[in-house]
Amino acid sequence: MNHEKFGEEVMNHESKKVSELSEIEKNTVEEVEGWAEERFKVISDPVHGWDHVQRVTKNAVTICRGEGGDEFLTRISALMHDLGRINESKGDHRYPHALLSIFEGSEKNRDLYQRGLLDLEQWRKISSAVAGHSKLLKAEDRTKLLDILQDADRLDAFGFNGMFRNISEDKKFNLPVYKEGEPLDYPEGYMMKPKEIVSAYSHLFFVISFKDILSNETAKEMAEPGVMIVKDFINLIRNRIQKNEIEGYDFWLDFIDYAKKQRLERATEEDVKNFIEEREKRQV
Repeated sequence: MNHEKFGEEVMNHESKKVSELSEIEKNTVEEVEGWAEERFKVISDPVHGWDHVQRVTKNAVTICRGEGGDEFLTRISALMHDLGRINESKGDHRYPHALLSIFEGSEKNRDLYQRGLLDLEQWRKISSAVAGHSKLLKAEDRTKLLDILQDADRLDAFGFNGMFRNISEDKKFNLPVYKEGEPLDYPEGYMMKPKEIVSAYSHLFFVISFKDILSNETAKEMAEPGVMIVKDFINLIRNRIQKNEIEGYDFWLDFIDYAKKQRLERATEEDVKNFIEEREKRQV
C-alpha cells in the first residue's frame, strides 16, 4: 500500500479505481470551491472552518477513487457539507448544521442546475449526502455518496489535525481536561454516546469509536495512522492523571503545534519531554 503525506497526516491511499472528471465537471468543481472558500472567510473556526473542509474534500476524493464512487458529486458534497457552520457562527442554532448546510448551498445548486451544470438527480444526491453526514442512519437509508462523505469527515478527527480540533472544541465548551472520578479506560470497541463526554479525556474515547463505524475499506486503512496518534494522547493524558500532574489545554495545543512542525508520526513521552525542553529554552 502506498501512503503519501497529506499535510502532517497520512491521508492518502493507493487508488484501486480512478474516477475521471470531464472538463466541464472540473471547471464546475473549481467554481464551487472558490465560492465555498469565499463563504467561509466570514468565520474563523479551527474545528469546522475552511481548513477542515479542504481536508475532508481530499479524504473524500481518496476514498471515492478507492471505492469507485462518483468523484464529481463527492467533491461538491464535501465542499458544501459544513456550510451550516457559517450560520452557527452567527448564533443560528434553530436547525442541525447539516440541514443548514443544505439551505446555504441551495442557491448555488440552483444556479448550477439552471446553467445545465447539475441535473435534478445530482442535486438530490448531494443534498441527501449533506443532510445525512452527521447522523447514524440505517443501512437501507444510506447511499455510497453518504458513506464516502461521512467517512471523510470522521477521518479528520484522527491524527494531529484531529487532536487539535478535538482539544480546541473541548476548550471552547469549557470541559475539564479530566473529570475527577470518570473511568480511565473503556472496553475495546465500546461505542461511547455523546452524552457520556464529560471531559477532553473522555472525548478521545468517543473519537476512537469512529474507527468502528467507518463504512469503506479505503477509509479504514487511511484511519490507522491517525487512530494510533489519538491512542497515544489517551496514554499521555492517562499517565498524567495517575501522577496527578494534569496539563491544561494550552500545553496540549502547543505540543500539537510542535509535533506538526517536527512532522512527528507518533506522540510519545520522549516527544513530550523534547517539547518541554524546547519550550523552556524559548522562555529563558
